[in-house]
Amino acid sequence: MRMRHAASVAAVCLMAAGCSSSGPSISSGAADTLHQDVVALTTAIANHKWNDADHALAQLRTDLTSAANAGAISSLRAAAIQADVASVQADLAAHREAQPPPPPLTTSKPAPTPKPKPKPKPKPKPKPPGHEHGHGHGGGEGGD
Repeated sequence: MRMRHAASVAAVCLMAAGCSSSGPSISSGAADTLHQDVVALTTAIANHKWNDADHALAQLRTDLTSAANAGAISSLRAAAIQADVASVQADLAAHREAQPPPPPLTTSKPAPTPKPKPKPKPKPKPKPPGHEHGHGHGGGEGGD
């Protein structure tokens, strides 16, 4: 809701305070440029594109300073616009602080799947006593 307020401040205050070309305190070229900056700003805010809003706000500040330095806007009107720009910037900063941090990026590789362990070979059964030497038939020493 606070961002709607920021958009309203940007649209209403900036347009009313200085981006219209009525009166001699701003040239029509400066008014057009600042108007475009305000439209970009309010569009970014309305679409929740906060980085775009920051860029539009920075562009508005740059264009306002350029217009003031060129004498295309009166210092009184530039100060009024600058005050509104500061208010919008404060709203954007407050919005950022109120937002939860983004989840961390997961760049790690998935854990490898463990290879199945081979089944141990069964141990041979022990031979019963008296059968340790095998089952040989014949070949013994008995005689007839």
